[in-house]
Amino acid sequence: MKKRNSIFTSIPGSRKVCGYEIKKMPIGAFLKATSKMQEIPGQLMEAVFPGEGLDQILARLKAIDKDSLPDILVRAITALPEQIISLFADLCGIPEEELINDENIGIGGLANMIQAWIEVNDLENFTGSARAIAGKARALLGMTAGSKG
Repeated sequence: MKKRNSIFTSIPGSRKVCGYEIKKMPIGAFLKATSKMQEIPGQLMEAVFPGEGLDQILARLKAIDKDSLPDILVRAITALPEQIISLFADLCGIPEEELINDENIGIGGLANMIQAWIEVNDLENFTGSARAIAGKARALLGMTAGSKG
């Protein structure tokens, strides 16, 4: 029998929020849902980080942690609500019309649902791992580029 890593055993398989089950999503569904973001990144970044240049925005995005993520999400939701709700509907598998029209959700409930999705899908661990991989790749590419000379 394969022993499970303790980090994975502490991550819930799903959570019930506002009467909806927030589940882990397959990578393919995640990729399909996030492709919507390609249509709106400029609008979203300008709305979330008004007046900031690309370098400033990238620095702020690199510094996102568990404490700063909710504030950024709230700014994104209030800036481009239709796009964010549509994207979140795809991410969590709940029909968009239900998210918009369910009186039990509200803005606070939506924020709780987003937080549950982040936890259930272990997004914090993913972003940390992605940063580490990117750092190793940059170091490797730097060593490769430096060795050509």
